[in-house]
Amino acid sequence: MSQWTLILMLGISGLGCTEVAHPPAHPESSKSRPDQEIWGWTAALTRGGRRRAVVKAGHFQKYDRSPKMELDEGVTVIFYDSSGKVRVSQLTAQRAEIDDKTNDMVVFGQVVLLAEDSTRLETDTLKWSRQSGGISGEGRVTVYRPDGVETGVGFEASSDLKRWTMHQVITRLGQPDSLRP
Repeated sequence: MSQWTLILMLGISGLGCTEVAHPPAHPESSKSRPDQEIWGWTAALTRGGRRRAVVKAGHFQKYDRSPKMELDEGVTVIFYDSSGKVRVSQLTAQRAEIDDKTNDMVVFGQVVLLAEDSTRLETDTLKWSRQSGGISGEGRVTVYRPDGVETGVGFEASSDLKRWTMHQVITRLGQPDSLRP
């Protein structure tokens, strides 16, 4: 074998051993992607064939391995009475999770529930039970009524805010007899 052939073969074999540079992985590519994803999502939650609530979100996502649907980019829920025909209140929040099996919902971030009679409930986290139609929360809550304001920690209420109980009342402002539970 000639000297030039040997140099050429060594040069070619050396090329095969060079390390190939790979672009760095993007942080998003390592994050798992949802199995279902929808923008401008709307769904009706029912009980016994009657509409209980209509839920709207800017963004919906569902992972098959998770029992929860995740909603964000603004969430609006319109609650209906037991007939499913009369609107009783509207809830807004930043995001929510809905349990796949029970359809119970937990909403988070600047939660406001406004009843048709103008009663207004504000909190950071609220849970709605599809079965009972009731709402509850363990955090700080403020209820505004035409006749006064009540602030406390922990609550249970009907979704129309006709009935509500505050677990620990912190302040009451308004007419003395108007704020009795």
